[in-house]
Amino acid sequence: MSPGDFKLIGKGLARGSLVQFDRGSLKKLQQYVEAHADEFADMQEALVELKEAERVYRDSIPDVTHNHVRLLGSGRLWSTMLASSVTGWRIRNLVDESQVRRLRNSKVLTCLFFLLGLLSKLGSISALFGILGGVGLGIAFLYGTRSDTLPFWSTAAGIGIFGGILLAFVTKFLRRIWGRADYRRHYAKVLGSWEYCKRTIRAKIAETMIKWHRAGRVNEAKTLELVQKPLRFLLQAPLGILPAKVHRILTDRKYAREALAFIFLRPIRLYFNAGMREQWLRDMVTEGKKNHLLTAEDAGVILGQINEPFIQKYLKSLAVHVCTLPVTQVVSVIIAAVYYFTHRDQTNAWAIGMGIIAAFQVTPISPGSICRGLYVVYLVIREKNFKDYNIAVFLGFFKYVGYLAFPIQMAYRFPVLARFMAAHWATGAVHTVPVFGERGALLEHGVFSAFYNWPLTIRRRMRVRVQWRAKLTPRSWQVVLWAALGCGVFVVTDMIYIQKTLASPHLFYDLWWAAILIPMAAGSAVTLSAGGTPLGRRIVQAAVCGVLIGLGYAMAHSWIDGWQGIKTLTMYTLWRVFVFVIFATISAVLTELKLPEPSGTFPTGRLGE
Repeated sequence: MSPGDFKLIGKGLARGSLVQFDRGSLKKLQQYVEAHADEFADMQEALVELKEAERVYRDSIPDVTHNHVRLLGSGRLWSTMLASSVTGWRIRNLVDESQVRRLRNSKVLTCLFFLLGLLSKLGSISALFGILGGVGLGIAFLYGTRSDTLPFWSTAAGIGIFGGILLAFVTKFLRRIWGRADYRRHYAKVLGSWEYCKRTIRAKIAETMIKWHRAGRVNEAKTLELVQKPLRFLLQAPLGILPAKVHRILTDRKYAREALAFIFLRPIRLYFNAGMREQWLRDMVTEGKKNHLLTAEDAGVILGQINEPFIQKYLKSLAVHVCTLPVTQVVSVIIAAVYYFTHRDQTNAWAIGMGIIAAFQVTPISPGSICRGLYVVYLVIREKNFKDYNIAVFLGFFKYVGYLAFPIQMAYRFPVLARFMAAHWATGAVHTVPVFGERGALLEHGVFSAFYNWPLTIRRRMRVRVQWRAKLTPRSWQVVLWAALGCGVFVVTDMIYIQKTLASPHLFYDLWWAAILIPMAAGSAVTLSAGGTPLGRRIVQAAVCGVLIGLGYAMAHSWIDGWQGIKTLTMYTLWRVFVFVIFATISAVLTELKLPEPSGTFPTGRLGE
């Protein structure tokens, strides 16, 4: 299964067909061939053969949604399914020619062979659910859950794991010795000759080590060492279920040092070493040209800008942002641990400690975001330059969106480089997504188009709009107007809710739709009514509008709800500012992207004049 399958399955279910892959229509193909008989005069026999192959293929699977009652009484259908199953087993090398003849002559034996395969899969599923159940029980135990049913469920999980593994192993073994004579001779020799048994074990170890080496679990020296020392291999064999990189980190000290240095030390080295930063960018450009993510023209533009001071600032700032990634997690774990060890006598100390960690993940401003924001402020003060950081200095203080502060700032000044880096990272990420069982080029192509080709179209359209906006007068007073209007709509909504329910509304539970729609409407209105204001400033204006709406609504809501102290007002303000800024900014960006290309009939209206 892959993500692409789900769309096809949904399309099939919509028309009452349970399929993994979509069906072609032979009737439409027949009509097309008949309508173009001259062009397909020499393909009639191929069409007849295709129809027969389609019938055999479709009759080889139960397919309840198409076969319906035929499954209950069609001997031809069942004969085709059983015969096709035998053919599939032979292709997969599960049976030899002698067993193929026996199975074709006996439907009972064919069904029994199929049943063994089904039991093997059920055993694997049972083991998987047993492992998941064991993990759940472990989490429940850590949280201090006490229940009389825990022993029962732990026993059930153990039976599921070991029983499932045993069932899968036994049924697979029985299918092997039943289906192939060479397996029967092999296992007989293993049981009858100690020398042959030792050679078999060494061969199995060598086969496994080849797979491990190809997967990157071990290096060449380690491969040879484990082949020669079976006991050490047996000790490491359980690690084979782990991801390849985790397996190698746990067993290879040198690799572990290099991997940890790459994760934790490389960002620091990138910050202090300008040559390393330049080489990192050059390597990305070279790889981009090799993978056809970059044209020669764009590569020349990027390499020509590599010595630009702001490019170096961007790369250094990106390294700082990477260094601050673990700050919030480290601080949250330390605080949670301090709380747990100072309140261990309380029964819910574990739950509160985990709640502290979770709270740090959802707060709008965190220790890591504060570090990022202060770094940008430091750059502004040191260089006495606000213009080059007007977007990053604002977004840097907010969690999650702060990671995008410098990419957005760079996109404003160096669109070619920003577009390439987005395409480079995005297409690299989708390599891990399977599409029809493979690392699909279709998905990669779609992501590349979204991050590279589509921005080119948007850039061309926006250049035309820049020329069109240059004739208009820049304005910024509309920010206050739309912010006041947004606050007014929120206040009216609050009062209507109170009149109907006689209770004060909670914004993110009772009025969540308003928390989304009102800031987004304000963000769009701000950028549409900005006149000839440059794009970067229009986005900043939308963000400022979100801040003003958050501040104004927080104070108004606090007044309507009754003054509850500075602490409550601060929490009201932080949450509203954080959420409204995000939605207002996103709305402004989407509005700019969705606006049509100006033309002679471009609908200016009063807002755009």
